[in-house]
Amino acid sequence: GGPAFRAPLVAEFQHSAATANSVVQICLQWSSDNIIEPPLVVAESDGVKSQPKDSPGWSQFCRVYDVPRIIQVLTQSLNLDGNAYLVKLLDERGNLQGLAAVPFIYVTPRVSSGRTSIERYTIGGVDYAADRVIHFKRGVDPKDHLMGVAAIKAAMRHILTDSQIAAYMHRICESPTPGILI
Repeated sequence: GGPAFRAPLVAEFQHSAATANSVVQICLQWSSDNIIEPPLVVAESDGVKSQPKDSPGWSQFCRVYDVPRIIQVLTQSLNLDGNAYLVKLLDERGNLQGLAAVPFIYVTPRVSSGRTSIERYTIGGVDYAADRVIHFKRGVDPKDHLMGVAAIKAAMRHILTDSQIAAYMHRICESPTPGILI
């Protein structure tokens, strides 16, 4: 016969297990440190786009976090989930006052009944209209075309195995008699 136990080919993504893995953390940190800040472009209602001169750039819109922190949140969300979110902060008249990055674990997109679009987002228990949220996607999730997908999800089984082996080796090395266990 064959082996008595067969592990599943794909393990369900576990955010806490992925971020606890040292190799994953190194990759996330490198990605956050090496991403380029995109230029700020203003689009007028007539469709004309321009880059403001003497502008502080993105920092004028970043109210909750500074620009490096927003880029870190967006980068980690894209790498871990394939989706990243910015919420538009509006004043009482509806004018844009700033942007706030929200980690993917706090966001639940709500789709239309025909699954053709995202109608709203629930963030920390508060509903936002779809036009209040900027949704970045990496690739297209084959199970849900409205969402992005992260490559790390396909590697989850390997990440879990690597973490279990590291924990096992740590226990062996800490044992007062490692030779007996081996």
